[in-house]
Amino acid sequence: MENIPTYQSELIIKYLAGEITKEEILVLKGWLQSDPKHQKLFEDYRNTWLAIENSKIDSTVVVDEEWRKLESRIRESRKSEVRSQKSEVESQNVGTFRRKMGFTSLPLFNNLVKTPGSYWAIRIAAIFILVAIPSFLVFKYFSNSPKITITAQKQLMETRLPDGTIVSLNNGATLVYPEHFKGNIREVKLTGEAYFTVRHDKINKFVIVTGNVRIEDIGTSFYVNTKKSDGLMEVVLDEGKASIYFKDNHSGQVLLLPGEKADVLLNGNSIKKSINNDGNYLAWKTKRLVFSNSTMSEVVTLLNKVYQSDIRLSGDNLNNCRLTAIFDNQSLESVLNVIKSTLDVSIISNGSAFEISGKKCDF
Repeated sequence: MENIPTYQSELIIKYLAGEITKEEILVLKGWLQSDPKHQKLFEDYRNTWLAIENSKIDSTVVVDEEWRKLESRIRESRKSEVRSQKSEVESQNVGTFRRKMGFTSLPLFNNLVKTPGSYWAIRIAAIFILVAIPSFLVFKYFSNSPKITITAQKQLMETRLPDGTIVSLNNGATLVYPEHFKGNIREVKLTGEAYFTVRHDKINKFVIVTGNVRIEDIGTSFYVNTKKSDGLMEVVLDEGKASIYFKDNHSGQVLLLPGEKADVLLNGNSIKKSINNDGNYLAWKTKRLVFSNSTMSEVVTLLNKVYQSDIRLSGDNLNNCRLTAIFDNQSLESVLNVIKSTLDVSIISNGSAFEISGKKCDF
């Protein structure tokens, strides 16, 4: 079995002793993920642990014998007497740690809390554990995390991912992500419409997966709609940079800058970049709507999307009617009242639905 480097073994010791900091956890996590051999090492430890638990080897005899040897060396090297108060405090701390870490059944720790100079005994014993017993808890912590699936129902949903990234989901959108990100790729899967404010990490890149398309963060806030229309996906960049490519054609990636958008033709495996001229692409999230000589058909379509409403135009009379107005986080009722007075139309409410009717517009 491969040996663990001294620095990493110290980090694992700190982890087992409950002394590791958040920064050191990141370092340890990085080491585990930097080489498949490191992960394999923990897999070997885990298998040994399971073998012990299943009584495939006589763990009690082995551990007790090795512990007695260690205990003898500790007594020889540490002849000074440790104050009883300090021993009591350390015993309580170790006891608490044992319960939290699930080590209550190990004879090693049962004897350890009664031994003078237990702090150093913990360190020596921890090294022994790394050699003889799998670091099951560390392996479990960094192994494949269970997946979390969330779906926005009828309204905007906002969630914070394990890395601090904030995601806003529009009605019907589904996001799948791990309980804990691992490896050097923070991968999530999206179906529908969402806005991402990504916590940038140069080492562990953030990737959105939707079918065969990949959207890679380069310090970004951006909008994604995987169902802009049949077979068409849209990405609009607000801040930073984003790279878009197909899974089997990374070299064909398209880089977006702020203010740009990408139309991804899924069936044709093509990506077209252009300037984003749609000021309402985030209206569903911000409730800010900008209409500039917009047709009533365009107005109604956007209102239904933003407010999850059922607004309909009666007949063809209003097809030529156009609206110029700005609404900033106003209620649907307020918006309809402005439209009513501006265009001199009638709006009839029928339960949760609204019907707009009026005379033909000559402009």
